[in-house]
Amino acid sequence: MLKIQNLKTEKENKQILKGLDLTLEKGKTYVLMGPNGSGKSTLAKTLSGDPSYKVSEGSISWEEESLLEKKPEELALQGIFISYQHPPEIPGLNISQYLRQIYNKKHDTNLNPAEFANLLEEKFTALNLPKEFKNRYLNEGFSGGEKKKMEILQMLLLKPKIAILDEIDSGVDVDALKVIIEAVKNLQNNENTTILYITHYPSLLEQVEPEKIFLMKEGKIVKEGREDLARQIREEGYAEF
Repeated sequence: MLKIQNLKTEKENKQILKGLDLTLEKGKTYVLMGPNGSGKSTLAKTLSGDPSYKVSEGSISWEEESLLEKKPEELALQGIFISYQHPPEIPGLNISQYLRQIYNKKHDTNLNPAEFANLLEEKFTALNLPKEFKNRYLNEGFSGGEKKKMEILQMLLLKPKIAILDEIDSGVDVDALKVIIEAVKNLQNNENTTILYITHYPSLLEQVEPEKIFLMKEGKIVKEGREDLARQIREEGYAEF
C-alpha cells in the first residue's frame, strides 16, 4: 500500500532521513519508535508534503503511484492523513465551518450546516469533546489533550486510507488517550484504514497491538519486530540499538 525506499530527506541543508525503507500494508496497525531526534517527525512531515523538507534521494509510492511531486492538499484528498505532534492554533478559523468545508471537499458532497451539525455532534460525543467547542477557533486556548482530540476528530470526518499519528500520546492523560485509541480502532475496523503510530513511549504498545514495530535511529529503520522487540525496548531502552 505505502512503500518507501532509500528515502533521504534534508532540511536547511541538514540531512535527517538517511536511506529509510518502510512498507505498510492495507488495514494494519504499525508503530514507529525511536529516541528524540531520530527523524520520526521528519518522516511524517515528508509524507504530508511539507515543502520545508527536501527529498534528495529515494521514492515514496502509494498504491503504485509516486507521491513525491504532490502538494499537501492533493495527498489529503488521496486519503493520507497526518496528525501532528504540535497542532497549531489558528485564531479566527471557526471549527464547525472549517470541519464542514474539509468534509465536503474530501467526500465531494455539500452538506448544509444543519446536516453537518448532526454528524459533528456524533463525533464530538465519541471523543468526549464539549459541544460548545464547535463555535470556537481551531485549537485556540486548547489543552494538549484537546488539541490531540481535535486532530482525531478531523481524522474521523475525513476517513483516510492511511493515518499517521505523530506522538498522539504526548501531553495526553490516561483517560483521554483511551478515548483516542478507541476512536482510531473504530475507524480502522469500519474503513480498513492503515494506522502508523509514531511514539517514543513503550507504554503505547500495550494498547494498540501493532502488526509490526519499527525502530528508528539516526534517520534509518534499524530493526523490526513484534512482542520481542517491544519487550527489549521496555527493559533496555534505546541505547542497546
